[in-house]
Amino acid sequence: MALFGSSTKTEQLPKTIRPTVVKTQNVAKEILELAKRNGVSPASLDFDILEIETYTRTNKDKMESEWEEASVEELHKLDDATEILNHLFEIKQVYEIEIYSKEENSIFKDFHAAVGANATKCKIYLSIKAGSQVLTSPRFEDEFLNYINKSKIRAGILVNIFDEMVKDVVSRVSALAKVDGIIKYDKNQTILIADAYEPTPTINDQLITHYDKEVETNHNDRVDYSKRGFIHSVLDGDILMEYIKPKKGKAGRNCRGEFLEPPEPEVNHAPDFNVDDTIEVIENKENIIYKAKASGYISMEGNTYQIKSEMDVGEISFKTTGSISTGLDSDVSISVKENDSQKDAIGNGMEVEVSEIDIKGNVGPNAKVRANRATIEGQTHKSSHIKANDLTINVHKGTAVGDNIKITRLEHGIVEGKKVEIVQAVGGNIRAKDIDIGICASYVKATASRYIEIKKLQGSENVFTIDPLL
Repeated sequence: MALFGSSTKTEQLPKTIRPTVVKTQNVAKEILELAKRNGVSPASLDFDILEIETYTRTNKDKMESEWEEASVEELHKLDDATEILNHLFEIKQVYEIEIYSKEENSIFKDFHAAVGANATKCKIYLSIKAGSQVLTSPRFEDEFLNYINKSKIRAGILVNIFDEMVKDVVSRVSALAKVDGIIKYDKNQTILIADAYEPTPTINDQLITHYDKEVETNHNDRVDYSKRGFIHSVLDGDILMEYIKPKKGKAGRNCRGEFLEPPEPEVNHAPDFNVDDTIEVIENKENIIYKAKASGYISMEGNTYQIKSEMDVGEISFKTTGSISTGLDSDVSISVKENDSQKDAIGNGMEVEVSEIDIKGNVGPNAKVRANRATIEGQTHKSSHIKANDLTINVHKGTAVGDNIKITRLEHGIVEGKKVEIVQAVGGNIRAKDIDIGICASYVKATASRYIEIKKLQGSENVFTIDPLL
């Protein structure tokens, strides 16, 4: 016969401490040290506020004055900005508290909240976590006010100063507790429980170049270095630059009683340049504004900014200028000097948009040119696209769109316009209101809404159509 013995295991109760009364300025530190001495967790300890003593002093002539205890009436007067924003004024609080082990039956055992603050600690919030709940009690209003004050003291925040709103907060929450018997928080909630004097930030000087627009990105959010802004176009009345003047901020005092002295402003961008009469200077109290008095592009020669309308460049390519876009209304006129027949004046994939452009040489593959007036003395690549109201091309192989188009030699290119004049056409597709062709060779397709005039027809396989609805 087997015999089995039985044993009872005693359940170990949580370790508690003897209630301890201390007087301190730093409650959190006292709780931490007491917990360490007794071998318990600081989270297992709570405290009651027995007395709050507030002391103030105003130092004079760099000598520290004696601390004087402030009454409740004097505390209310501290909200006067004249005294509280005096840099010689100091304030501190001393707390007499009784520290003890937390009671499991506390009405706040399931109430999970923490004190938070903004960067300056001028605004203090009670952040209540979703899922928190608190039971009502006959003295709930006093207990909740005590809970808020203890939370502030743990965080080193002054009590009964800058916290006039707490009375209304406690009253509203207490009203809910009386109605429902329990308060539940289904989502996170933040309540303002102290609001001191926020300092006005110091403004360092700054020079903003409004004309210098950001480099464009493509559809993959990658920087398009072909559009890096070789020239910066401006319109009459545009704000080109703005100098923000330095300004020292205004002092404040936070909810810990700390005086917040704003730093002296840094001056690193004071204007050291001049402007000519194409730029208007408007000086205000806070800033200096530089405004365009003409359309064109902004240029700096020596130490002087000015607005110009004409520019000469050797070529427009990825390596030299990148794409140029000043807008059709900018009054910018560009002359591209490259005229070597073996090179491109407008490089591969370049995009140019200006008011007027004169191109001495060739327009390369996939290049796009848009202007009010354009002249091309070389030839256009078959994949190029040219658009201008008044357009003159020597040898055309790409696509040309405009109102008045003049072409010396069309070589299988595409032309769309209102009035088109071609000296010699060797293949190509033309659509316009009026078409004039000097010598027409083979494989030319011309469609007009009004008339087609051909002075000399030399080839075959040509198609001429009059379509009034074109």
